[in-house]
Amino acid sequence: MEKEKHHSGNAIVALLLLIVGISIGYAALSTTLIINGESTIKKATWDVHFENVAVKSGSVAIDTNNGEKAAMITDVYQTKVEYTISLKEPGDFYEFTVDVKNGGTLDAAVSSNPELTEISEYEKYLRYSVVWDTENQTPKKDDVVKSGKSRKVRVKVEYRTDISNSDLPTEDKIIDLKFSMNFIQAK
Repeated sequence: MEKEKHHSGNAIVALLLLIVGISIGYAALSTTLIINGESTIKKATWDVHFENVAVKSGSVAIDTNNGEKAAMITDVYQTKVEYTISLKEPGDFYEFTVDVKNGGTLDAAVSSNPELTEISEYEKYLRYSVVWDTENQTPKKDDVVKSGKSRKVRVKVEYRTDISNSDLPTEDKIIDLKFSMNFIQAK
């Protein structure tokens, strides 16, 4: 019986040694990997607006007594320019520039081809154009205004001189001219 006790005691010790050995072996063969990192997300701002309306020399004079208004930025977000003018005879024009300012931290791109008022009915005696001032090109989809930069747009309404007497309007016309530019984040 003592042999059995001794034999079972040895078995218990052997089992304990086996468990300790397996635990040490596992600890020696296992590794915990830890990755620590830090990331900073920088503040981003979106601010595309108009600034610095400047009427070009030679443009028709504004008669405020007649309800006319010079081109000016009219809304709190500075995204709309409005004006009211009279063109009385061929050769008269009204032209101004305005900066498209990107005061944000993200580059901006024109989101779709800007729309110019359809003036087909008045094309016989009226010419209306909006172009990037330095490139003399109509703004188009994907044109970019870099963060912190400006691009100048030139708007011109002109009573054409290359017309015949039969093309002249026979009554006063009030024409609502519109041009819009929508921007998204540049790719």
